[in-house]
Amino acid sequence: MRAVICRELTGVGGLEYVNDWPEPQAGPGEVVVDVKAAALNFPDLLMIQGLYQERPPLPFVVGTEMSGVVAAVGEGVTHVARATGSSLRAVARWPSASSPRRRS
Repeated sequence: MRAVICRELTGVGGLEYVNDWPEPQAGPGEVVVDVKAAALNFPDLLMIQGLYQERPPLPFVVGTEMSGVVAAVGEGVTHVARATGSSLRAVARWPSASSPRRRS
């Protein structure tokens, strides 16, 4: 898939556009979204500098706000439409040392 990724916490200079980022798989409690629109906001700018309270492990896909279509639903998901093809707006979260991964 295409993605803008952060490989190092140096701000915009640490970002890279790639065409071959691995396709995500929906694990238990997870949803995969076919993103149609994404936003880069102030928290993202802090995140790519290592200044935000959420610190996803490097490298990570940039952009916490998105809208799209549900592509896959993992076992146990209860907080979004269970059917693939449902539209949604979401804010992404990452597992990190500073915050536990949110499950359904």
